[in-house]
Amino acid sequence: MLMEEKKEDDMGACIEKLDKVRWAAQYPTYDTALLLFGQSADYRKLWLHLKPESCGNWVKSVG
Repeated sequence: MLMEEKKEDDMGACIEKLDKVRWAAQYPTYDTALLLFGQSADYRKLWLHLKPESCGNWVKSVG
């Protein structure tokens, strides 16, 4: 139960950052980022530590 709550908290934080980098939901990188967040806790952790200017390249290379 606690792990599921932690995953949801991580997902929320990832989506908040996704909104901060101002990617619109209709962009393919937005959808790819969401897919990556669902695949791995490590991806979510890394995403939260990326600098905003690195996010696009990261999603393109990993996704």
